[in-house]
Amino acid sequence: MANQKQTVPPLATIALGVVMAVVSGAMLALDRTPIVTLEQAGGSEAVGPACLCALRGLFALGHAFMIVQTALLPAMPLIAVYKRELGSHLQTETIWLRGLPRLCSFFTIWCFAAQGAFFALGAACSAALALGAEGVVPARVLYITHLLFEMTAGCGLVVTVVVSFVIWPELLRFGVQHDLDEPQNLVMHNWNVLEILTELLIGQLPITVAHAAVGIAWGTAFIAFSWLRAPALARLAREGKGRSAGNGVNFPYFFLDITLPRATQYAFLLGLLAVLLTFYFGAMALRELLLVSARCGVPLLARAAATYAVGYMLTKWRD
Repeated sequence: MANQKQTVPPLATIALGVVMAVVSGAMLALDRTPIVTLEQAGGSEAVGPACLCALRGLFALGHAFMIVQTALLPAMPLIAVYKRELGSHLQTETIWLRGLPRLCSFFTIWCFAAQGAFFALGAACSAALALGAEGVVPARVLYITHLLFEMTAGCGLVVTVVVSFVIWPELLRFGVQHDLDEPQNLVMHNWNVLEILTELLIGQLPITVAHAAVGIAWGTAFIAFSWLRAPALARLAREGKGRSAGNGVNFPYFFLDITLPRATQYAFLLGLLAVLLTFYFGAMALRELLLVSARCGVPLLARAAATYAVGYMLTKWRD
């Protein structure tokens, strides 16, 4: 039976994670979707490539600044809250993190960094298009840029919705002090949606069914990393401020808890898979809707107002 000192996920749980990783990897390996053109990767029907380059470049710089700032900030608490009512054997812990350990611990930061990488590559593609250097950008760069866009469009929305409607309410329910309403966290959990929606609104990169596995692969990588790192988070809790609960493992999110009953673990993993796919296809549907509305002559301002209104409904700004 799982207990408070358990440090390895049950074999069946590992097997489910491996299946998710293998299936998503195979789907990407067998992908025969044509590589996007430089016009698609770097262009826009709403603004010129130079303007799009500047906008993407500003977004990329903003992401780089936030990542560096996050690494350099004084130690901040990760509040690990667990579902005792669902059978968890872990106690709530406060884990103080700074530097690289902090950057590695949160799916939010993983996605925020990947989104910054997309904007950097996207800005380079827009610059090449503006300069008329169509043959300069390698096909592999175009492919990676496309995958990063598709992955961050879906996963970025997942981050925002899960934080706004799952994690934040759970912290309030337990009466735990949190910093989710601090400017830095609001940028990573809410501003990212504005950037995603802006790209969907004015960019030309498609979101394809064939690449749906990219979000699953990214999510599976984070889950595996969190399981491997769980004992280290427990050590950090013991070495940090305050009194440790004595957990053998700790997790940044309660739904990754390996001490839960196996059926609950499977339900959470399959639920995460469903959420990743739902928001991937949701982003794809929104992209297609925006394209259709543009072809039907709906003004850009009207499309933007409707798009950002949807984005606002996905975010949470205060308790």
